[in-house]
Order: sequence, then C-alpha cells, then structure tokens
Amino acid sequence: MNSERFQNGYALLIGVGADLHMTVTDATAIAQTLKDPDIAAYPSEQVILLTEEQATKQSILDALDQLQEQVAQNPEATVLVYYSGHGGRSHQEPYEYFLVPNDWNKKNPTKNLLEGALFSEKINAISAKKLFVILDCCHAQGITKSEAATAE
Repeated sequence: MNSERFQNGYALLIGVGADLHMTVTDATAIAQTLKDPDIAAYPSEQVILLTEEQATKQSILDALDQLQEQVAQNPEATVLVYYSGHGGRSHQEPYEYFLVPNDWNKKNPTKNLLEGALFSEKINAISAKKLFVILDCCHAQGITKSEAATAE
C-alpha cells in the first residue's frame, strides 16, 4: 500500500440527490476514489463531499469559498469540482442558466437556484494551477457561457 499523499490535490464533489439518487452514488464513489491511497491519494481533508441535504445552495457556495482559500496557499494546486444533479435555464432569451441544489423548492422555484453566473464567478476565483470542472446536468454548456464564465 502506498502511503504517499498527493498534497496538491483538492476536490469538491456534489451529489444533489432528491429524485436523482445516482448523483449521490456517483459523487461518493469519486470521493472514495480520490482519497484511496492506492489510486489518487488526495488527502481526506482536501476532499469536500456534499450530498443530499448537505448539497444546498449556501453549502455549495461556502464549499467553493473554502476551496478557494485552501488552494490560495498552494501554487501547485490541482482542483476537481464535480456537480451531479439537475441543471436548467430560463424560458426567455437572453437565457439564464442555473444549477438546482437540494434545497430547491417547487413552491418558490427561484429562491434557491444557483445561478450559472454566480457559480462561474466562484469557479473563476479559484487560483489553481490545474482546474477541472465536471457538470453532470442538463444545460451544462450554458453554465460555462454565463456572463461570469469568461476566462481571463
């Protein structure tokens, strides 16, 4: 067994759950793979896993801020952000794209949506040497086209 850790590895894995149970399974499996000392060897404290009730809009935003703070201290950081859940867009042009966290409520449908522009702004604030974002949701291409998603 390899005891050496990949000290530059950081990850945020989100499996929203609700009516998409496989999102939790997928995010959890990726977290376990990253932390496995014989596979990716990410330090456990550098892997954030948010599933089901933990995958709220505020928790996601807080975790992105935490990730930004962690990697700011490491110029060699490699970051993986994985979101698995629902994604959507507005019905009128110009389209607004969004992710649907676990605390989204049909009775107040716009309250807890995570706007694509805000998500992209948080991603762009992460100053990692390598940054890999996987969006496993509908309308994922629109999230990256949101106003704040332009790379500098």
